[in-house]
This record gives sequence, C-alpha cells and structure tokens, in this order.
Amino acid sequence: WVTFPPSVPTLRAGPLFATCLEEGVLYVPGEDCYEAGVGAEMARRTMRLCFGVVPEEQISEGVRRLAAAARRCAAAAAVPAP
Repeated sequence: WVTFPPSVPTLRAGPLFATCLEEGVLYVPGEDCYEAGVGAEMARRTMRLCFGVVPEEQISEGVRRLAAAARRCAAAAAVPAP
C-alpha cells in the first residue's frame, strides 16, 4: 500500500491514475479496496501495488514511472489555479 497526501488523490477518475496510464504503469486505487462509506478519506488517497505477475527486472522501472507520475501530479496540485 502507498498513501499520498490529500492533495494527490488516487481515484480512478483522478489525474494521478490518468498520468500513470500515460507513463505505462497501473495501480489499484484505494477506492476499489474499501467498503463503500468506510474509510472514505483513505480510499481517496491510497493505492495498492501488485507486483506478483511482473518479472522482477521490470519492478524498478515500474516504480520509477509511478514516481514520475506522482511528482507531476504533486507539482500540478501545488500550483494555484490562475
């Protein structure tokens, strides 16, 4: 599990999910892992990582891509809207 600050939501409809897809990496949004109405705040900002079917030599590249996507979204969240 990975937990992000509230400014970086991990929702399937959120910018991080879309940015990860652009980077060629995928995660399970926390919203898919919590019962409806239970842990809503955590569901919005957590992700579950699955690496059981990925060859070991590809895991570090996936982590690099995930980190790049997270940095892009965190930077965008920190910029105030015009």
